Amino acid sequence: MKNLPIDVLILIGFFGSLIIVFLSMMDWRRSVYAALVVALFEGAIRKWLLPQASELVYFLKDIILLGAYCKFFLAPDLDVRRWRLDVPAGLIIAICFMVVMTGAFNTNIGSPILAAYGVKIYLWYLPLAFMIPYLFRSDKEMANVLFVYSLFAIPICLLGIAQFFAGPESWINVYARTQFVEMQQVSTFGAGSEKSRITGTF
Repeated sequence: MKNLPIDVLILIGFFGSLIIVFLSMMDWRRSVYAALVVALFEGAIRKWLLPQASELVYFLKDIILLGAYCKFFLAPDLDVRRWRLDVPAGLIIAICFMVVMTGAFNTNIGSPILAAYGVKIYLWYLPLAFMIPYLFRSDKEMANVLFVYSLFAIPICLLGIAQFFAGPESWINVYARTQFVEMQQVSTFGAGSEKSRITGTF
């Protein structure tokens, strides 16, 4: 994949994203579940499984959520349509967008790409606040999903403990290598600290 021209990679990523969005729109609830699971394991995938596609994996959960957003807000299920009449979600999101944009236009940022990325970080997950009340159809379903999700999270929590005690020189503490970062680095709690600071799921 690393030997492919950049325009070919962009084309593959574009059509791959369209497929993921289409599949996500088929069941927005399962798509949100999938995005949450991807968020747990994306660090491991970027670092060990697909380091050559680190950037694409980083945005995978966002692409999945895009399909869920389209389904929920543009073609909602019957149990969601009544809610849309009572809660002006679009107006709330628009107001938040305008507030965040005032910070994005800060001239001290120095890069429109960084500004756009900052807007994405602040706003992309905001629609989940309106979707979560309809994510579970019953208390039993919520309990089952949270139980399974907790099982997924247990090994990651244990790995976090191992990372803390392993020290910054350990291979499990280096960042995922990307095309923008040639040298693998580690965050610590301060200069000269021997304890690693966990900055992601892995």
